[in-house]
Amino acid sequence: MERTLQAECRVLEKLCSHKAVLRYITFLNLNFDTTIKMFSVNLKNEKTGYYHINPIGLMRSRYEIIPYMFIGILAVILRFWDLGYRSVGYDESLHLFYAYQLFQGLGYEHTPVTHGPFQFHGIALLHFLFGDTEYTSRMLSAIFGSMVVLMPYFLRDKLGSYGSVITSALLAFSPTMLFYSRYARNDMIMVFWTFAIIVCFWRYLDCGKSRYLYMTSIFLSLAFATKETTFIVLAIVGSYLLITSSTDWIPWILRKRVFINEGSFNKCNDEAYRYSENRGFYYGSLPRKKTLKNFSRSGIFMILLFSLSVPQMSAAISLIQIGTFPIPVLSTLLQFTRDFLYESGIILANTSAPEGYPSGQIIFDIYDTQVTKGLIIALMLVATLIWFSAAFGTAWNKMVWIKCALLFYSIWIVFYTTIFTNISGIGSGIWQSLGYWLVQQDVNRGDQPWYYYLVISPVYELLPFVLSIIAITYYFFKGTKFTRFLAFWCFMTFVLYSMAGEKMPWLLVNIALPMILVSGKFLGDIASNLRWEQVRKQGGLWLIPLSWLFLYLLYRMLIITSYGKSFGDLLQIFITTFVFCLVIGLSLRVLNRASAANPFGLVVLSFAFVLVLFGARSAIITSFDDHVEPNEMIVYAQTSQRVPIMIGKIQSILDYSKENNKEFHVIVDKDVYWGLSWYLRAFENIRYEDFSYIEVSQDGWPIQSPESSVLILSEYNENNLFARLGNYDEGERFNYLWWPPEEYKPCKENQKDSCVTPGKAIKNMATSEKWKELFRYMIHRETEAEFLHHDAILYTGMGDKE
Repeated sequence: MERTLQAECRVLEKLCSHKAVLRYITFLNLNFDTTIKMFSVNLKNEKTGYYHINPIGLMRSRYEIIPYMFIGILAVILRFWDLGYRSVGYDESLHLFYAYQLFQGLGYEHTPVTHGPFQFHGIALLHFLFGDTEYTSRMLSAIFGSMVVLMPYFLRDKLGSYGSVITSALLAFSPTMLFYSRYARNDMIMVFWTFAIIVCFWRYLDCGKSRYLYMTSIFLSLAFATKETTFIVLAIVGSYLLITSSTDWIPWILRKRVFINEGSFNKCNDEAYRYSENRGFYYGSLPRKKTLKNFSRSGIFMILLFSLSVPQMSAAISLIQIGTFPIPVLSTLLQFTRDFLYESGIILANTSAPEGYPSGQIIFDIYDTQVTKGLIIALMLVATLIWFSAAFGTAWNKMVWIKCALLFYSIWIVFYTTIFTNISGIGSGIWQSLGYWLVQQDVNRGDQPWYYYLVISPVYELLPFVLSIIAITYYFFKGTKFTRFLAFWCFMTFVLYSMAGEKMPWLLVNIALPMILVSGKFLGDIASNLRWEQVRKQGGLWLIPLSWLFLYLLYRMLIITSYGKSFGDLLQIFITTFVFCLVIGLSLRVLNRASAANPFGLVVLSFAFVLVLFGARSAIITSFDDHVEPNEMIVYAQTSQRVPIMIGKIQSILDYSKENNKEFHVIVDKDVYWGLSWYLRAFENIRYEDFSYIEVSQDGWPIQSPESSVLILSEYNENNLFARLGNYDEGERFNYLWWPPEEYKPCKENQKDSCVTPGKAIKNMATSEKWKELFRYMIHRETEAEFLHHDAILYTGMGDKE
């Protein structure tokens, strides 16, 4: 059925005569095909091409928001319920302490160690509005985690009506997303900015409105102000745009003349309809030179991201000094350049404090700032890249780019300077943000293997992990432009985060996001293409219980003892195997009988339903169960529940000292400082000492009269100070930090236990006992492996009474 341009214009005009529909179309910038599908517009006459509107379609569009509201309410409840019950983790304590200082008016200075400044400003604002508690400290993550759940609504014309709802549900009940929506880190904030940039990207591709470029500039600036993983997002989206816009930048570089399709921006513009002897009738113009001004929408979006981001990438030049190349010729050239820089006294990124900062030979001093050769090189490079980005952007579209740049830099400067109170934040933000983390790649914090995310992804995101593998393969061969982007995004995210030196469980949210999106789209396509009525009539619904029974029997087959020791064991093996084969046979028969209705999708949906329930249960256990041991792999460096109890004892000593007018002070070992900094934030007369260098024979005991005082000492320094603890009561040992077992790590030299080798992994896959251990952990979080822990000891002065 052919649609003429006149017919398209008439139907859009008729749709826009409905005020509610007009607001809807204007708000979402729906294209023609999406509008027709959404409002159930049908052709009245195939010859004339006239359309009529189905009122039921208008009602459907109004009620379409109901499932999102229901899922959103559940997501909010899950993310805000009992938000402060878990003890504050090590990383949480670090972030919350700096936010608390900002709230107290003590200021904030950006340091790349704790990532961008946005989170600290947001938490400080919540402390100002609602007080400084564990609950309010985690509200920022909960707010952004709740908003992420609703984001698929703005991509429903791409994900599909089924796919967008399924995606929202998967995001709402994702164990990873839920846990880190209840954790005071910036990862869920970063997930939201990433999702928002993706939404703006596809909205701009659909309609070409400049407002989506302005919104992208805002979200990109906020992303840079949140976390350095923005560079990974840019690498993925940028590489995709580089491929899809190759028809723009290749002719532009080669200065070739090409046909510019102007008519694609306005199908109802009859003046854009042209005739050429070589091309016949077409929309556009005669061949002309390719310039930045006539790039496609993909090319324009690439120009925007590149021009705004290139100054932020200035510190990438430090790879010359800290990077390696596997190619011998490049490696030799790199070493020559590196030697030249060192001999010249130029360091582009410090490997010692302040890490990532440009330094080297000092040229002169300005006030308290040492101007080094590295700093001069950095300033020159940043200034050059800012000029280049401005020239590049204005060459494309002067007014639009200036507006985008003003939005981007105004937000960026406000946050990095802490509302103009820390001007040095501009330098640390534009250079150290990337420089520090490039230096840190060789540190390999966490010491995780390359397959780390292959281990924890199936534990917490089993359904998205399995479906994303299938969906990526399927969409690679039979995908649309959008689905291929999802597949590319998912694959590249997994690869880049696996290649990064630092691998941590909270980074899994960045991997889970594209996995959930591509899985939701895949399930939505299956659900929308399934012929439900035919499946019902042909008995295909029997596949639902058969699929569930198949999963249960598969589980039993994996954990069943391979070698029976009694007749009962052999009988169990025989019956299980027989029923398993019977279920497979019945399923194949039903599939064959209902083949005309393509019922295989129902099997996939049945499997997915079970795994969704399994994931939801895992999410509840991970986020709400009060674990007495650190048996969650997604929880890293977590303070134990004993820490708040110890802080309560210190508070009771403080209250007793005040009542009896006694001096009170707290001495904290620096080895346990950061994990306790949030809990000790309000105590006065508190000192932090490095006891690792104090021995019995040395002077340096900080307090000569420890009466009515508290000492918190790391277990590692207990022996150093044993002879100096006579004036304290017997210490009370408690778990300060703990980590989950890490038996998945590869074996090191002369190590045989609590590690994995390739041979051991293959052997374990063929052992029913190992499958039992795996399922026992997956279902009940039970493990016999020993967890890692760091203890501390609380000492109180002999004059203290509780």
